[in-house]
Amino acid sequence: MTTALDRELDSMADDLIAKESMPQTDAQAMVHRPAPAPRRMARSDEASFPTTDRNLAVGVHLGTLGATLFSGGLFVPLLVPLLAKILLKDASPELKEHIRQQLNLQITIAGVAGVGILATMVTFGLAIFALLPVLLFFFGVEIVASIKGTMAAQRGESYQFPFTLNVIKPDDHDPVAQLGPRR
Repeated sequence: MTTALDRELDSMADDLIAKESMPQTDAQAMVHRPAPAPRRMARSDEASFPTTDRNLAVGVHLGTLGATLFSGGLFVPLLVPLLAKILLKDASPELKEHIRQQLNLQITIAGVAGVGILATMVTFGLAIFALLPVLLFFFGVEIVASIKGTMAAQRGESYQFPFTLNVIKPDDHDPVAQLGPRR
């Protein structure tokens, strides 16, 4: 739905682009002009990743980040993307991709923690010296990647989390996952 304000802003942006493509005189070239404002996404892009789904993707990322910060990490943050995957199974492909990426990160961290806990038990506590730096590293990755994923979801882009095992595979008929991430 296009409002009068949207149409006016689009026409102003088109006028600015048309003026910049015109040849300039020497006096006009010396005048400093601010850079034109970035263009909004095309209507077709907005339709493919609706605002409600963007907000839900932002909520999944921020919910997981909140669960990480307030629970200390490890296994509780796994519940947020897991519940989102179950409850939002009929969502847009872009939202499913954000949920899948967040879920893969949480599964990776839970797996690393599980292996580390088992190794600590087997070595009678000696493996804790190797486990703690690895868990702190993944804690930092989780915070930074969740913030970057939130920002990408807000812009309507996909984001691939680093250091993540691809445990949950994308759907075969999912066009967003087949194109790959945009960073």
